[in-house]
Amino acid sequence: MAVVTNTGNLIFLGNFTQFDTNETNGDYEDASTLIGTTLSGTAANANAVATVIDNTDNGTFIAPDHDPSSDSISGGNSTDSINGSILDIAFFAHVDLVLQDNSTVSVWTLAYQTQDGDVFLGDFNNALPEGSVLRSLEVTSVAQSSGNTEASGFQPGGAYYLDDVSFVCFAAGTMIRTAFQDVPVEALQVGDLVITEDNGPQPIRWIGSKRLSAYQLFLHENLRPIRISKGALGHEVPKQDLIVSPQHRVLVRSKIAQRMFGQDEVLVSAQHLTSLDGIDVEQHSDGVTYVHFLFDRHEIVRSNGAETESLFPGPEALKSLDTKARSEVIALFPELSSVNTSPEAIRVLVNSRRGRKLASRHAKNGKPLSRRSIEARVS
Repeated sequence: MAVVTNTGNLIFLGNFTQFDTNETNGDYEDASTLIGTTLSGTAANANAVATVIDNTDNGTFIAPDHDPSSDSISGGNSTDSINGSILDIAFFAHVDLVLQDNSTVSVWTLAYQTQDGDVFLGDFNNALPEGSVLRSLEVTSVAQSSGNTEASGFQPGGAYYLDDVSFVCFAAGTMIRTAFQDVPVEALQVGDLVITEDNGPQPIRWIGSKRLSAYQLFLHENLRPIRISKGALGHEVPKQDLIVSPQHRVLVRSKIAQRMFGQDEVLVSAQHLTSLDGIDVEQHSDGVTYVHFLFDRHEIVRSNGAETESLFPGPEALKSLDTKARSEVIALFPELSSVNTSPEAIRVLVNSRRGRKLASRHAKNGKPLSRRSIEARVS
């Protein structure tokens, strides 16, 4: 099998006694001893090590040495050398970064220990505000799991602060209405014409995706997908179960919306509709691939027969993108780089408090969220 090579910068944290004391299982018994470890910003910069992680057998999984084909780390700088050291364990560590102005940024990052006891953390360049200086860091907690640590979507270097981001995405497998047929969202390509509610067929300008493992969803409840069961929004709406990210907005069309907002069509985040029958948080997901796509403007599209939004490139959505994706979007729409730019939403975007109130009133009155489906059935 081909070797998958990941490159990046890791920070050498020091040499520790082995965290994995029982090689007969996949647990990392003493990883918690890393908690409380500190490093000055100067030392963190000096200890940054150019690395290569060679993944020899298992695609997007980082395999420790209890795996039949374990992975290795190699690279080094003037003060430290790691030449093909076998990876003993890999796990997630939560780190507090103290900046020069005494502000704190908290991140999750991957941590690695080799068989010789060296411990490395992902670097934090993508978590630090531009121009900021790292004063110190402290490991505040670790998360352990059994078996291989799934690292799909993660690079060796980099910080991941998923508690503070929100993805506006469809789960892979969602069928999107295009000008010719319904297409799985993960099969869409830039330039494909998607049917929109207001402006007819529109070409996709950008597509992005993010894989979140079951372990990441366990750590970050705010990212667990929402399942909208068949018919939960109205008669045969959606036509089959629809799975979206919590922040993904659904079109609500009702007299209740008209009374509350002065408009009978509004957009409400899926997570604010969970008081309704058939709309629930997926508590035991095996992981999810979120896919989002962007038009020239915010649009409403058909997903599994339900009306939902395309990616709205507001500040929160842009924050959820990694550096490469954000750069791609801003290259297409340079105006989004200005703090004074606020893209126009295709409908009223309902906040959390009023969204939950809207859902509660629908539940209390037994009214569907998609009135048009009822009218179409009656006519």
